[in-house]
Amino acid sequence: MLNSIKSPAFTSHYKFNTDSQNSERANRALDKLYRHEGRGFYMDTEFYTLKEIEQTGVYCTNTVSADNGYDEMIESILRQNNIKYKKTSFDELMNKKNIFSRIKLSEYDKETHQKLVVLDTKKVDELLAQEPDCYVGYKGKNGISGRYEGVEEYIKTGNDIDATILYLSESNGKLQASIEDGRHRYAYFRDHGMDKIPFSMSEESLQLAQKYNLF
Repeated sequence: MLNSIKSPAFTSHYKFNTDSQNSERANRALDKLYRHEGRGFYMDTEFYTLKEIEQTGVYCTNTVSADNGYDEMIESILRQNNIKYKKTSFDELMNKKNIFSRIKLSEYDKETHQKLVVLDTKKVDELLAQEPDCYVGYKGKNGISGRYEGVEEYIKTGNDIDATILYLSESNGKLQASIEDGRHRYAYFRDHGMDKIPFSMSEESLQLAQKYNLF
């Protein structure tokens, strides 16, 4: 299960927005700490689109994931620079509910009018398994080397996760399914106990999901 995963290197997770000189100073101080310490310390920057910047005035979100031993130093740097931040424990970050809430449509999917649709994992998996050449098995079997493990590393950043693009078609009264993008993401979610998974789907695929009751 996702909420039972343990990682000694990432036990606290901070997020703060970069939209002021104070944030820039804090980021420089954290970057200096990161360069000095290295192990047990991870930094990531999520840049927003122009549309998001116009809506929020925020340029990007900085994420710091670190061992508990760094908490006091990190929080001191943020306090000194008057930075509001959100702290999340590693267990909370890797919890199924947390991950589920972070699965979103990509900007491209939004522009192409894809739908975010929550489907039953078991039903979808039974369809995907009918195409063994493209099917990613348990713990990444038959997948691209390192890609399955990379999913977990990305999840640790706390950033939003692009939904897997699922394509459904019908032939001779039989439903078929394939993944256009995100098959390793899907396999990771499936393996870690997500009974329901949000997918990115076209209107046509959504209609087939409704017809064959994949919810």
